[in-house]
Amino acid sequence: MVRIDEPDTDFRPAEILAVARKEMEERKLPLLQIALYEEDKAFGEGAFAVATMRKDGPRNPEFTRPANREEALQLEYSLGYKVSSALLAREFADDPSGAGERYQGVLLLLEGPVLRVGSGFGSGDGGQPVILFHEKSANSPAITAFLPPSDPFAARIRQGTTVVYQGDARSLFDNAVLCMGRVVGIQ
Repeated sequence: MVRIDEPDTDFRPAEILAVARKEMEERKLPLLQIALYEEDKAFGEGAFAVATMRKDGPRNPEFTRPANREEALQLEYSLGYKVSSALLAREFADDPSGAGERYQGVLLLLEGPVLRVGSGFGSGDGGQPVILFHEKSANSPAITAFLPPSDPFAARIRQGTTVVYQGDARSLFDNAVLCMGRVVGIQ
């Protein structure tokens, strides 16, 4: 998937598809899903246009746009790679560099029970909201997920709540996997 997070960039399908075609050729991919994101007053934060490009398909596929906020969030939710917080912790514990390479640039749907909710790094306002999915131990890294300050789910998350978090595993730092993204569901 090619993810473009530039809300100030004009929506120019021809240019976006040219970049996607080049990416497909360089990586020898049979299929590439393109999702365009921006903060939009009508839909909230989510995908506003998607297209699927196939090696043997049309050269310029049409972009689909969601009709409403719910459809936009469902579309975005469907584009991630689902992994449990326990599996992610185990993979980083078993092979930190291999897991780092495997998950680099991949949009994750991280699902698991919350061990703790609190504030992360920051100054003045108490820091950015953070969820701890997995405790750090001698054999396993912590899985820490940062939330945007205005995350609508943040106030409803408690210890033991199972959440679906969408984001990317950015780094393994001090035996902790740091994820950046947002909550897309509470179960």
